[in-house]
Amino acid sequence: YSNVETFDSDFFHNMPSLQELLLVGCFNLVELPPSIATLSSLTTIKLPRTRIKSFHYWEIFNKMKKLRSLELINNGGFETEKELKLEGHPTLRSFLLVSAPYIRRLSLNGCRNLESVDTLKKLNTLEELDLSATGINELPADIPNLPWLGRLLLIGVPALRRFPWHDLKRLPDMFCLDQSLEGEGVHSSPQVAQMV
Repeated sequence: YSNVETFDSDFFHNMPSLQELLLVGCFNLVELPPSIATLSSLTTIKLPRTRIKSFHYWEIFNKMKKLRSLELINNGGFETEKELKLEGHPTLRSFLLVSAPYIRRLSLNGCRNLESVDTLKKLNTLEELDLSATGINELPADIPNLPWLGRLLLIGVPALRRFPWHDLKRLPDMFCLDQSLEGEGVHSSPQVAQMV
């Protein structure tokens, strides 16, 4: 809950053992410094209620091999981001994204240890979601019911034990659910519902 807007570019350089970065309620924070890339010991990042405008950090987050939890809630600055990719992260276990009203595509493909996508709320423009090759075990009901979601990919998700069929209001135009270990990859034909 500080009034910080940004940090010096080398702010994180001397913190190689930092494990949790919690910037909660820093309403004026608009960017993180490049030195965030040096935080190789981070296990948790929470950035709720900030004004971070761009996430050119996705590649940096991919290099954080101990990161287990990433929370982005009510980040009012996501106006420039249309696509978020955090693919193939080796240790990420939970992901939370709330109030990113301009995001159209989100991919967590290949995050094999990802067990929980707690919620994806207020993502009214989300058109594509790829949770293929993850360790997700339950899909929250709000995900397939997102109003503009046209493509939902769950390919190669053998740990998925619960899909919210009972709360389903609509199916995306393209819905692929494949619980085999050898998911065949992304299917591109429109208006498809495929389950294996």
